[in-house]
Amino acid sequence: MTAITTTSFPRLTRLVLSNSRAVLYLAQPTCPHYFFSLTTLTIKLSRRMESPADILPHLQRLEYFEAQHLYLPIYPPDASLPLIQTLSSLTLKSVSVQWMAGNVFPALRRCPITFPHHIDAICVLPVTMLACSYLAYDSNDLGPLRHFHHPPLHDLTVRSGQWNVRRGNPQFVIICPTVLASAQSLYILDLEVKCSEQLLVLALRHLQALAYLDLRLVSPHALSETFFQGFVATRSNVDSPCERAALPRLPLCAKLKRLVLKYRRWLRGAERKELIPVFSDIVSSRQPEDCTLVLGADWPTEFWEVQGSVGSTYDVTDDNDRSEVWISSPYGIIPLKWLDEWSLMSFTGVPFKEAEYLVARHRLSIGCLSTLHNLVELRIGDKQDILPTAPPPSLPLFCTLRVLTAENINPSFLAGQTFHKLERCRVSLRGVDPNLSQGQVTHMPVCTTLDIDDLTLLATFKLPQICELCASFDHPEFSVIWETCIAVNVDLSGLELLHVYGEYRQADLIQALRCLPALKSLIVGYGSDLDADFFGEFVPMHLNETAVSIHSHDEGQISAVLCPLLRTLLIEGRDFKQRLELMPLFVTLRAACGSPLEEFTLFDFELGR
Repeated sequence: MTAITTTSFPRLTRLVLSNSRAVLYLAQPTCPHYFFSLTTLTIKLSRRMESPADILPHLQRLEYFEAQHLYLPIYPPDASLPLIQTLSSLTLKSVSVQWMAGNVFPALRRCPITFPHHIDAICVLPVTMLACSYLAYDSNDLGPLRHFHHPPLHDLTVRSGQWNVRRGNPQFVIICPTVLASAQSLYILDLEVKCSEQLLVLALRHLQALAYLDLRLVSPHALSETFFQGFVATRSNVDSPCERAALPRLPLCAKLKRLVLKYRRWLRGAERKELIPVFSDIVSSRQPEDCTLVLGADWPTEFWEVQGSVGSTYDVTDDNDRSEVWISSPYGIIPLKWLDEWSLMSFTGVPFKEAEYLVARHRLSIGCLSTLHNLVELRIGDKQDILPTAPPPSLPLFCTLRVLTAENINPSFLAGQTFHKLERCRVSLRGVDPNLSQGQVTHMPVCTTLDIDDLTLLATFKLPQICELCASFDHPEFSVIWETCIAVNVDLSGLELLHVYGEYRQADLIQALRCLPALKSLIVGYGSDLDADFFGEFVPMHLNETAVSIHSHDEGQISAVLCPLLRTLLIEGRDFKQRLELMPLFVTLRAACGSPLEEFTLFDFELGR
């Protein structure tokens, strides 16, 4: 502080202090001239000072003043305080406002006041703010708010600490004149006052210019479903599945662009089923680009944007970088997008503990996953560290999950786990392959559909009921892995659809097809060229023996002809000129063998057909 007082004057224009001794040092009678050039002064203390600091008379050019726990002396009504004429922004928390009483602030545009001291002086001598457009007042007693005179406000924040409606109603009645006086200009309203729904509705009905409304609530008990239905627009969005009857009146805040509901806690059960569908109706009944609804649970921890309800299925676009949860309702799925893209997802907001669907594009902790007791579908983005490694087998999702889609998954999340209800799974592996020597098998007892891009990972899956498989056969040791692991862990006797892709070898593909007696549909993706020998494997030379083999086939045996039950064959590639000549012969010979083949398609990437 000595260095500041000896070197900075008169160039010092901005000063930030967080130590009471520093404030008292500068408030000494020998140092007042060091405040003369300040235009910005911030004093934020952790606790109230023991001695007053007489600094206001020396602030001759101050425009921005923020103070917390600053101890100011009592100033006489005729005290010379130059900052009254220059202040543009004033923020006070637990600071005396006695010096403001009876004064006119010609330039003050922004004035947030929290828990003011000596507020009685304002009640005797009102404060006039000729240019104020933003006023915030936070106190258990809102009565002094009536003694702040100002033009119609653009932005108003009011908070009261009264803990029940009976005590909060009189406080809300006090602020109604302030609210209604700005009815035509009030654009933003941030409100935390416990009051009856009827009083709140009466006030909001007059605020037809309001575009942004924040309601800070303790729990869903604070405001009911009926209250929020008042925000549902009379005309519903034609593109929305919202089928609730339009209400015969104008909605509350017809020009509303953003509604933010900040709950300190959320209660479980029926409240989630009642309120979240109504929130979705508000969005669905208005133009989506004009109105958003943000739900904060356990704020300021989490914020979610409520979307309009969609059908029974919901596709997530790849360009969406937000995590989502989906809540089912009688009117369809309701998506909620997570707005915090940086922090670790924690799901401290209880309503989402009952989410059935989760699209995760941010890190998920074990604690977060432990709270999801009803998760049916989980989709993981392309970040490798979203899911934790080596999770405990007690995670609820291992017992509830039916659909899993993971673009980038660590094999340690799956190793040794049992997905009791998983029916469809699509996973891609990036990074280190699983260690087959450890013998950690992932059990999926009811899984029927699997899409996987890593053959080593497939070798660790136990699949007794697989019917549809999409897999990359690109592996240098395909034959060994297929015989020793995949053919052992995967029951291939019931596989009806196979989609193969990657830089596979023709011999590996034939080896796999010999183990698929029930295959009905085969898609051979672009990756390697197939020659006439491949098609020859489907039609043996001795037609009579082949016909007998097809008709007397036992699913427990390996057939002499590849895929005797094959109905659909699609091959993707390039330059099919030679294979086009084989196509009629292939179809004719299969028909002669009694094959049920119905479709044989060659798709040329170069021609696009």
